[in-house]
Amino acid sequence: MGLALVALAACSGSPSGHPKPPTAFSLAAKLGCHVSGPDDNLQWAYDTIQYVDAHDGPCTNGVFDTVIITFSAQAKEDDWLHQNVIEESSSFPAGYDELVVGHLWAIGQVDGAAPNLGYVTSILGGKDTTF
Repeated sequence: MGLALVALAACSGSPSGHPKPPTAFSLAAKLGCHVSGPDDNLQWAYDTIQYVDAHDGPCTNGVFDTVIITFSAQAKEDDWLHQNVIEESSSFPAGYDELVVGHLWAIGQVDGAAPNLGYVTSILGGKDTTF
């Protein structure tokens, strides 16, 4: 039985058996974008691993860069999405009204629009989520 647990942990990508989140840098690279650094809107970073701006290719929508957010666990992603819903339903919405959400990551833009949804979902998977 011990060998089976070691094999399972080895296949999962982390010693604890839980998959590691992707890096914002790897998600940006798959999209053909570049990470320009941490996003300035750091109040959202409370439960995230990386919260970065990406630019170039499909990651720039006019003036706004794409924001790529990664999470260390599904519970943290769920909590962040819940907090986003609360922000979006307030009288002065300050969250994201549309995101592409995958396993342990979310992608959106500060102006509320998600970047080229069809392209993002065709490359990374995930789903278009509107709040």
